[in-house]
Amino acid sequence: MRKLLIITVCILCFIFCDIKLLYKPQIKTIKVGIIDGAISSDNISRYGITDFLTLTHEENITGTHGKMVLDIICNRCSNIEIYYVDALGNNNQSDISNICKALEYLEEKDVNIINMSLMTLHNDSNLEKDVRRLINKGITIIAACLNYSNITCYPANYDGVISISNVSNSNASMVFTPEEKRKISKEIGYHPSTSALTAYYTSICISKLQK
Repeated sequence: MRKLLIITVCILCFIFCDIKLLYKPQIKTIKVGIIDGAISSDNISRYGITDFLTLTHEENITGTHGKMVLDIICNRCSNIEIYYVDALGNNNQSDISNICKALEYLEEKDVNIINMSLMTLHNDSNLEKDVRRLINKGITIIAACLNYSNITCYPANYDGVISISNVSNSNASMVFTPEEKRKISKEIGYHPSTSALTAYYTSICISKLQK
């Protein structure tokens, strides 16, 4: 009788465990768009990029900016699909028309969130129109402000964009204190530039979208 009781308890435990596994909440897969600089084929493979578009067609990859952004986001997030656009090349420079093309591409891919660790001082009507259209579709856009400055820049300053700054007197959506920047820098392994902080905050927003 005792043996039968033990066997029954064990069976019930196995059933309970199976039920828990069956109803375990699944982490939502988030489609992440990144507009940044040139990255190597090795990094495309290493970070498991779902789709890649180059608008610069660099032959020899020397830039590291895009790799930094990928590194921060991918190391802090799981269950994500990365849609990457090389719009800045090795020198982290671009025509605004290329940024607009990148946004249109990511719109076609139906991404949930876009990381833009980039900025311009030029308020371009086409850029603003594209940004507004994507935000109205429910796409989260996170953009960097100018490093260590409170000068107005774009697309960070457009309504609905989550703007990231590393200066205390900025009017950005997210401003990090010196203590916060030190902690973040230690965690991600990169200097707390606005580019790095933008990628860091993108990872936070991805986690929120997955809940």
